[in-house]
Amino acid sequence: MRIRLMRTAGAIAAAASLLMIGSMDLRAQTAAPAAKAKAKVVARAKVDLNTATQEELENLPGIGPAHAKAIIAARPIKSIEELAKVKGIGESRANALKDQVLVGSAPSGKAAASKSTASARPAPGRGPARKAMIAEKAVAKAAPAKIINLNKATKEELELLPGIGPVKAQAIIDARPFKEIEDIKKIKGIKEGEFAKIKHLISVK
Repeated sequence: MRIRLMRTAGAIAAAASLLMIGSMDLRAQTAAPAAKAKAKVVARAKVDLNTATQEELENLPGIGPAHAKAIIAARPIKSIEELAKVKGIGESRANALKDQVLVGSAPSGKAAASKSTASARPAPGRGPARKAMIAEKAVAKAAPAKIINLNKATKEELELLPGIGPVKAQAIIDARPFKEIEDIKKIKGIKEGEFAKIKHLISVK
């Protein structure tokens, strides 16, 4: 009987030992992922207070939507001391964040103003800029590639001269011959202003 009791006690002790070992293994398995997760949080990149989005700021411990908006409104932030002065942050919360945040350079006012000016500048092809561009192209297109001889040019060639349409071109042909280019001013509708535009494009010889 005594031997049976001893065997039973030994079996119970062995079972208890196995249970203890299993419990220790379970604790070790549970602790490993937690340690990894903690290491991952520590290794996470720091958040730049001057460039982070509201969502990124809200991921910081103790920072909610209102705090994140206040930080964005207070930019540029130059130091942790300035962060502590942001509404709702305070020194204790700022000190708790100092290892998780950094203070990078925010866009300067000059750069922002330049960008704003560039945005406000009329896009090419709109308004007065477009009209000027069209006028320049029209002049370039109308200007002949060679000097036009008033006494020999065809009607089509004369029409290539700035300000000379079909009627004036025919009037030039009817008024031939010309002894000098100034004689073209005798044509109806061709005054000093019109002559100034074409005098470097015409000849009589």
